[in-house]
Amino acid sequence: MRATAFALITTFSRWVAAAGTFLIGYGIHATGSLSLPLTLTAAVFAIGIGLVRLAPETRGEALPG
Repeated sequence: MRATAFALITTFSRWVAAAGTFLIGYGIHATGSLSLPLTLTAAVFAIGIGLVRLAPETRGEALPG
């Protein structure tokens, strides 16, 4: 089960990455500039970094199981 879940998530993330590549290419074509699509890409990562701070700390706790 664990290996199946890992493979599914890994494959899904590759599809998302491929779609992101095409979206950045479309953004460059639509705006005629590289700066706006790359800024929006960086904004997604900045939001992700901010959301990590909201995750609960689990250091020292027992694993569920």
